[in-house]
Amino acid sequence: MTTSTSDAAAEVATAVRAGYPVIYVDTWEEERLAELLEAEANGLALWCWSAARGFSEGPGADRDLRDPRAALAFVAEHGGQALSLFRDLPVLLQHDPALVRAVRDVYDALSEAPGALVMSYPGAVIPDDLGKELYVMDLPVPTVEELRG
Repeated sequence: MTTSTSDAAAEVATAVRAGYPVIYVDTWEEERLAELLEAEANGLALWCWSAARGFSEGPGADRDLRDPRAALAFVAEHGGQALSLFRDLPVLLQHDPALVRAVRDVYDALSEAPGALVMSYPGAVIPDDLGKELYVMDLPVPTVEELRG
């Protein structure tokens, strides 16, 4: 059985509504994920971050927050009403215990808020000590019917 984009959208929306503060989406399709998150934001702002550009949307866009620790600290402090999409972050976690700690700090900060940190990267290995903090899902490739649409 093929999983559709609408199924993935429903899964993301359910994870956000259920209060998961940190979500990891395994995908190559960053723009499609951003569109899906925007459609499912339910009144939350969408902030997008990458290691090369920092924040491209949201209140962090006017700051030079390309350092992932500084960007995560910003989300921990100000991201309670936003979905913060962090591209590239999962691959950076692999050899940086301080960065893993920063993700756990965001988890703690957003646990009682409607916002969420959404990390995306294709096939990254997540450190074991983040296993309990993450809701992990795949964004499937579009079905033939979706491509025709």
